[in-house]
Amino acid sequence: MSTAQEKTSVLIAALWQKNRPIVEERIAVLAAGNADHTAMLEAAHKLSGALGMYGFPEASAIASQIESALRSGDMAKIPELVIALRAAIPAN
Repeated sequence: MSTAQEKTSVLIAALWQKNRPIVEERIAVLAAGNADHTAMLEAAHKLSGALGMYGFPEASAIASQIESALRSGDMAKIPELVIALRAAIPAN
């Protein structure tokens, strides 16, 4: 890995640590299931983009699935997808 790539990786890791609480808050909105629909859609959409940017493509894809389920009104899928989302994000 080149020095520029290493610096980029370090910066992304630092941003992840700084913004992880926001990610956790958005996941909590989805997990609660009683937030307003618009807030849940916004949380899922933002998670999809952010998680991809931070290098978690599987988590990003799951957040996209949550967004799709919300758009189609398939609320029954949300709890299972939130569990999968949490599992796809590293503990540290």
